Amino acid sequence: MKQKVISSFIVFTLIVIFNQILFHIDIKNQSYDAEVINKAGRQRMRSQQITKMALYADEVKNSSFYYFDMKTLGEIIVDFKEVNAFLEYMNTTHYKHEILDSLQTQNKVYFDKIVASSDYILKNQDDAAAFKSFLIAIKSNEANFLKTMNTIVAEYQKISEKKLHRLEKLQFFFNAISLLLLFYILFTIIIPLLKVPRIRARFN
Repeated sequence: MKQKVISSFIVFTLIVIFNQILFHIDIKNQSYDAEVINKAGRQRMRSQQITKMALYADEVKNSSFYYFDMKTLGEIIVDFKEVNAFLEYMNTTHYKHEILDSLQTQNKVYFDKIVASSDYILKNQDDAAAFKSFLIAIKSNEANFLKTMNTIVAEYQKISEKKLHRLEKLQFFFNAISLLLLFYILFTIIIPLLKVPRIRARFN
């Protein structure tokens, strides 16, 4: 009986420990996924902002109120580059996912052209030819960049959903083991212990 109690206690302790480890790993993974999905979504927004600025400036460039906010464009491009570097780093060190690698490699072509044309116009703000080149580059790359980023975001969401599904299975497994252990303790330890006083009472 003593051996059963000790064994049950050890198994129950291990289940609790593994469950807690799993819980903390899941929290960490979810925080990674949430941050990555949020920043990937921000990349889409930044590309749209750059496009809107370029198209608006092109519409009004011949009017008396022509204005192109180079400072805002510069800030957007800095964030655009930083987020791209973050996504590449996360996929290389954390996700290591072939589909994401392929999508990011494909998207880098459009990203590089958008950044290169933006950097050039920022350095040559009064150059009409530079602005025209900037406009052409944005128009010809933004749609493809946005389309690929949509696919990347969707892939991150799929990965996150798979992790949640796997976690649900593990939680079900641990819960089932815990329930079986409780039945084992009930029928092999608690009930026999409750019967002992009754048996003694009969003989007394």
